Order: sequence, then C-alpha cells, then structure tokens
Amino acid sequence: MVGTLDPGRVTHLIVDAVMRLLRSRSAALYQVVPESAALRCLAVAGGGDARQWIGKVLPAGHGVVGRAVNEGRTVWSSDFLAEPNIPLPDWLRERARETGHRSVVGVPLVVRGATIGALSLGNAPGRVMSDAELELLRAFADQAALALENARLFAESERGRQTAQALVEVARVLAQELDPDLVSQRIADSLRTLMGALSVALYRVEPDSGDLVSVALSTGVAPVTRWVPELPRGTGLAGLAIRERRPLATPNILVDPRITLTPEVRDRLAHAPHRAVLAVPLFAGDRVIGALGIGDREGRLFTDEEIRLAQAFADQAALAFRNARLFAHEQAARAEAEATTSALQASEERYRVLVEGSLQGMYIHQDRLIQFANEPMARIFGYGSPEDLVGRDYLILIAPQERARIEAFRAARLRGERAPTRYETQGVAKDGTPIRIEVLVSIIPWHGRPAILGTFLDITERRQAQEALERLSHQHELILTSAGEGIFGQDPEGLATFV
Repeated sequence: MVGTLDPGRVTHLIVDAVMRLLRSRSAALYQVVPESAALRCLAVAGGGDARQWIGKVLPAGHGVVGRAVNEGRTVWSSDFLAEPNIPLPDWLRERARETGHRSVVGVPLVVRGATIGALSLGNAPGRVMSDAELELLRAFADQAALALENARLFAESERGRQTAQALVEVARVLAQELDPDLVSQRIADSLRTLMGALSVALYRVEPDSGDLVSVALSTGVAPVTRWVPELPRGTGLAGLAIRERRPLATPNILVDPRITLTPEVRDRLAHAPHRAVLAVPLFAGDRVIGALGIGDREGRLFTDEEIRLAQAFADQAALAFRNARLFAHEQAARAEAEATTSALQASEERYRVLVEGSLQGMYIHQDRLIQFANEPMARIFGYGSPEDLVGRDYLILIAPQERARIEAFRAARLRGERAPTRYETQGVAKDGTPIRIEVLVSIIPWHGRPAILGTFLDITERRQAQEALERLSHQHELILTSAGEGIFGQDPEGLATFV
C-alpha cells in the first residue's frame, strides 16, 4: 500500500484492507479540510451505497472520528447513537440507523506530527475491540497515513505539471483558433479534469438584460440538461459572485441562505448531484463579462489553491470572450463592406495575426525564479531556447528602471491586494536591446504554492511607429505655422482643406 501513488486507488485499498484485517462490517476514510478542520469522506467499504458517503462532511469534533481527531487518540464507542456527548450530523445518524453499524472506533491519521485525516470502523452494537485489535488498528493507521501522504505529494506534483500543460494548451488554442466556442469548450474540459469536478460551465453576461447564458459545458453527469443553461440576473452563486466581484463557493447551493434561486433552477438542482459550487467572475478591465461555474458533489470544500487555479482559467476565458467580441465586430464590418474576395481574405488574415500575436510569449515564475517558458518567450528576448530562461530571476527581462514597479505589482498580487493584471513596460533582451512589451498576468498554483503566469506581446515596432507619426505630425505643424507666406490646401473638388 505504501508503494502505491494513485490517490484514488490508495483510498480504496486502505478501507478494504482495514475492514478485512479487523473483520469489521464497514470502514470509512476521512480527510481533514484545512480551512475548517472538518472531515470529508474520501472512501468507504461495506457501508452500503458509497455515493451516500463520499464527499459528505463531518463538522469539526462531530462523530467518533471527529472526537478522535480533536483529542489526537483512538476513540471507541459500543453505540455512538446512544451517547449524548457525541454530536452527529443528521446524515450520519441516518446512515447508522440504516446500516446498523453503531459500534464505531475512530483513529487519527498523523504524518510528522500533523493530523491529515482519520479512519473509522463500524460494527453492530456491542462489538468490543480488544487491546490487541486497537493496537493493530493504530499500526495500520500509521501505514495508511504514510500511503496517503505519498499519494498527495505525487498528485500535487502531477497536478502542477498538468496545470502548466493545460494552460499552455489553452493559450495555444486561444492564439490560433478563431472559433470562441471551441476555445471556451477547451477551457471547460481542461478545468474539469484538473479539478476532478463533476461539471464546469462558462457563462456570458447578456449586455441588455444582465442574465447569464451558458456558452460551454463540460460534464460527466447525465442528462446534461440538469445543468442550468441560463441564470436570471443576480441569481445563483454566479450571480452573487458577479455582484460581489470575487470568487465564491458553497458546499450546498440549495441550502445556502446567501443565494437566490428561481423555482425552475431550484428544481433542476434538486435532481442534480452537483450541489457544491465554485463561481468565479470574468473581467474585461473593470467590467464583468461572464462567470465560470464549477460543480461537484454536496459537501466539497474548494481550497485556496483550487480557487487560484479556477481564476487562472477564468482569465483565459475572459480573453476568449474578448476575442469573440472582436471577431463578431470584424465579421459585421466585412458584411457591411463591399469588398472583393481578396480583401475579405486579407481581413481574415489580419484578424488571425491579431489573435495569434495576442499571447506570443509565456512564462511561469515562482519566488521570482522562472519555472517555465515557451519558445516565443525565448525568441522575443533573444535567448536560444526556453531552457536558457528556466531558473533565472524574471527581472532580468525587465529594464532596470522598471524593476521596482513590476516587483511591487508581483508582491501586492501575492498578498491578495489589487494590482494591474495588464500593463505595458520596458523589457530588455539578452543582448541589452530595449523592448516595449505588453504583459497579461494571473496567479496560478504551481507545486502547491502560488506562482505568476505571464503572457507577453512585443509592441516595440508599434510604439516606434506611433512615435514616428507623432514626430511627423509635429514637423508638419511647425512647417505650416512658421511659413512666411500663406499656404492653403484643397481637395480634388476644389474645397479648401487647410489654410
């Protein structure tokens, strides 16, 4: 068991093995939720329908296992339903009455002094655990805790790698694909896989009504119609997140008093398994343009790391929505114009160049050290390959006079304070050549800790052209105002254009 690294397999191996080892009728494995010290059920064996257990949350100190975690020792009760000093949630009381497993022993799972979860064994009332059995259970718990910790570390490392790959792939699709629906679907599919959630949906704000309309849905739930395709303005957790302009989560959307639901939406959700919801608003500048919704089984508590991950994908979704709007405007302009086929093709190419160039360079840095860079990033700054950037301080890419400002943005962002997510600055190439760059940044999880995802656009030529145009305009004005003789201009029809 200790050599197994797949988290899902580890949890089921633990409950199956301990139930057989101690000849119990049921076994359950719980994980400590760091934000609340509650216990969330990860796996169950012999307790009936696993869906009635997995994902359920025991408030801190509730049940025999809750007491075991609070007191840091093995706790046993011959009939925990008959003990008034053991608080119980209604769902656990109901499960115990259905199964008859009222004799329960709980043992905390501890790794390097930190409690990470707990194991419980259930039997018929009156079952007595011998000292030898309790000692065997404690020894098994030590092995189980080590197996869980190894699986967690592996999953964390693997998730960081998958997150970077998914974000790079979404950025690539965003840069190359004109169809915003395809990009939105890719974002929803990638995030659902990374979050291990039942459903992910992207909503767009309707400008006239303010209602939210679903534009992409990724789900493993059948039928798909159980997901809400449209939310009236201000309703649902997404409506509340938009109103408060921040990510919000709930373990059960049906009973959360903060959330307003229409009768139709409430009826849909009552028949759907995804009641734990995380909602993240999408911004274009200071304007909210949509929302990202993640749904999972009742009781799931989304971590800060998961919220940061969702925000990173929300930033990509906002870009997709912006590109959709630009594309729609471009299409409308072409429809109105009496252009030739060649002009139409040229317009499409101009738009494609705009989109492909919108995310030319990408890097991820943590503690100021670059952890990842793509080929365009290396090319923009004159490095031979992305590997030449990895491990170096990201500030080497920023001009010395700009470093204090950009570092202040980074520090504020990591403290949770407001900081620009899009700005222009002066960069510097490997050979010292100055580069004008436009930067889009967001926070993502990387190996369990916050990191910065940055995308770069080289705007040096655009700035040089603007400065040249301003100089020509100034020279033209000087010529006209300083001439000793009168000067006037006229158009082909003889009308004066300037004097």
